[in-house]
Amino acid sequence: MRDQQIELGSKTFDDYALPYHWLLKREDIFGYGTEYWGYINIILDLLRCIKPKKVLDVGCGDGLIAETIAEQIGSEVIGIDISFRAIKFAELMSRKAKYEQIYLEDLARRGNKFDCAAVVEVLEHIHPNHCAPFLLNLLKLLDESGYLILSVPSTKHHRLRDDHFQHFSTEQITSLLSQTGFEILQILFQHHIGYGHFCQFLRTIIVNNIIDFTFLKRILVKMYFCKYNLLNSSEKAGRLIILASSGKKV
Repeated sequence: MRDQQIELGSKTFDDYALPYHWLLKREDIFGYGTEYWGYINIILDLLRCIKPKKVLDVGCGDGLIAETIAEQIGSEVIGIDISFRAIKFAELMSRKAKYEQIYLEDLARRGNKFDCAAVVEVLEHIHPNHCAPFLLNLLKLLDESGYLILSVPSTKHHRLRDDHFQHFSTEQITSLLSQTGFEILQILFQHHIGYGHFCQFLRTIIVNNIIDFTFLKRILVKMYFCKYNLLNSSEKAGRLIILASSGKKV
């Protein structure tokens, strides 16, 4: 699995021109920022519940999530990615989290152990034939009471990006995790697809350089986090967030 094109999608992941995740703002309801911080907030809430001492951020990119976990949760965080430039950006932008450019399988051979692994918006970039081996390597890195926090786009996101191999239904992702030895503890449903489309429609109408719509944006952001970020079912959810255990608990 040394070929990036095979393992991680149709694009290579050394295409980081900027540490773009650090530029995403919570109030950017007309862009990706509000949705992004919506699922980051849910992941942080899960981490506050399980209180891990040592977290592995797999596919950490430019390090925004790893550093946020280190700052807000207080865990020791190691971020790994195969992109040289992503790791360099992460090291440049971060103060607390640590990083390494390495393949997951190579890290697994070292015998390192973590309380928790965060795999945030990564699995969709991996070829379907390699998802199970990826998760098995991940399982080797978790201790007997270890947790996995995984987020993936759901099949409600009908359009695949060029660098996505697949999106996941609840049944697909739970089956894959169970087959590779994980025990599902909780499934959360994030980002109302309809509200996202509505805001994109508004963007085409009202965003201009003449009128300041800051007040309207604040209302839309508040509505999003109150009603449309964390949902009760998968019916309209654009993203699935799973908390699982290593399955090795006694």
